[in-house]
Amino acid sequence: MIDSIKDIIEKYPELEKTYKKISTIVITKQKYRYNFNPTLRLAFLDVEKGDDDFIRKIHADKLSSIMPELQKSDLIIVACDAGLSRSPAVAYAIAWQLNDEMDAIDISNNYRFLNKDVFRFLRKEMRR
Repeated sequence: MIDSIKDIIEKYPELEKTYKKISTIVITKQKYRYNFNPTLRLAFLDVEKGDDDFIRKIHADKLSSIMPELQKSDLIIVACDAGLSRSPAVAYAIAWQLNDEMDAIDISNNYRFLNKDVFRFLRKEMRR
């Protein structure tokens, strides 16, 4: 599931009733009051490659380190401030990493603002 953090906070209590194992990745530099405990928080902005707040290797390493947990999840939520660019890019990288071709195709077809630089960076830096 890809969405904004605010929408996930609103939806989370209902999702808990439906899914047993939820993994949640939030991508933000802002402070939120979560009604869940994020599996991973990545702090980078939706900026162009080369900018100071662009995704870094440490983010890819952290994402790689939770892949075994993500494989066991009933639902993976990836959320950023707007749910339009960073979160689809990270979700796309996760689908790619998990060899989930159907989800990867769905994400790439349905999120036209997907940050391709973030996806390319993660694809290059994440260990398979």
